Amino acid sequence: MLRSATEADLDVVASWITSSIDCELWAGPALMFPLNRATLAHDIGLSSQTSFCLGEQNVEGFGQLVDKGSGRGHLAKVIVAPQHRRMGRGSELVQALLELAAERGFSVVGLNVRRDNDAALLLYRKLGFDTAARPLTVSPSPGAEYMARNLTCVGADAP
Repeated sequence: MLRSATEADLDVVASWITSSIDCELWAGPALMFPLNRATLAHDIGLSSQTSFCLGEQNVEGFGQLVDKGSGRGHLAKVIVAPQHRRMGRGSELVQALLELAAERGFSVVGLNVRRDNDAALLLYRKLGFDTAARPLTVSPSPGAEYMARNLTCVGADAP
């Protein structure tokens, strides 16, 4: 189940970020480790319209869906709780975000992923994302690959 994230949820998510590498994998180079919990909600743009959690009561995963205009959505800060990794929860989270993107009328969803994040690359490819040209509205992130997915088949023929 996907629900809007709260600041309390963000405290849980922040507890999963235990190193500067974890921080960069999650949020790119703009967010510094250790995380400043007093400003984290502001720093990542926490909003009930863009920030979501997987899990009804416990936070099992977190991700953002941001409107980039012209029918484009962007996935950001996708992370799964350490105890739920490699159990299909990441796939469930991203699929739920893709379904939400389709409901909101996006035709394409993109994301940045570090080239050395093999687990994330595998997950995104499995869910139909391919390497794509980075739109001008998406800031490049050093060491990251831009991937995109057309949403014409979300919920029907989606992998």
